[in-house]
Amino acid sequence: MRMLTLIMMILVNLPAAWASGNSAPLALVYRGPGTCWKGCAEAAAAVARAEGYRVRYVGPAETNQDIFTEARLWIQPGGRAIEQAAAMAPPLKENIRHFVQGGGGYVGFCAGAFMASRQFGWEEKNGQRVTVDGLGLLPVRSRFYYREQHIAAMLPMRFPNGAQEYFYWELGPYIDARQEASGVEFLAFYPDQEDYYASAARGRFGEGRVTVSAFHPEAPALWRRIFGLKDPDGSDLNYAREMIRWAGDARP
Repeated sequence: MRMLTLIMMILVNLPAAWASGNSAPLALVYRGPGTCWKGCAEAAAAVARAEGYRVRYVGPAETNQDIFTEARLWIQPGGRAIEQAAAMAPPLKENIRHFVQGGGGYVGFCAGAFMASRQFGWEEKNGQRVTVDGLGLLPVRSRFYYREQHIAAMLPMRFPNGAQEYFYWELGPYIDARQEASGVEFLAFYPDQEDYYASAARGRFGEGRVTVSAFHPEAPALWRRIFGLKDPDGSDLNYAREMIRWAGDARP
């Protein structure tokens, strides 16, 4: 009898549990060519889930704008921005722009910061400059941040209040803060560089919110272990979660 009662209680409560899960906000996460082999899309999705989001992965050939109907966030993860830009279908890029313009949120980590820019690029060894069109969600240009060793590192980022915090960085951009960028707030800067070498920024695109970082606050401990790195001031997941919260607040 007790077992029967328990089964009935479970059956009665299942619809409520399903409704609760379906009522969670939806985050769309790009997963396809250009995302990193270490699981950049999955790391971004994990942060979104930690903030109470359902997650749906979206491939580069997705052109159905209906996938954005229930979404609150689009997350562009780390990897190789030039490969992401080449792989993503033009209708998908346009749908992302319309989504954010209409009140959706955009979060970009590393390659996602490149992609949010009006243009991004770098300089080849022969001096030739490569320029690629981004999504244009922030009215800025971003360029590859050159270091002597082009590998992952823990870099100390400077904040406007004078604070400094170490973040996992791997071939990310600098956002050129010299340009006229109406409505853009530059949140962090590279160490020992001029003040226009921004490493994090946020702003609005239409009714939506856009926040990006050149570094990887979403990086799991595994990434640091792969390269033998240690974070002097601990996990940065709270910074990543704050990015998710801020961008997601644009749409109720």
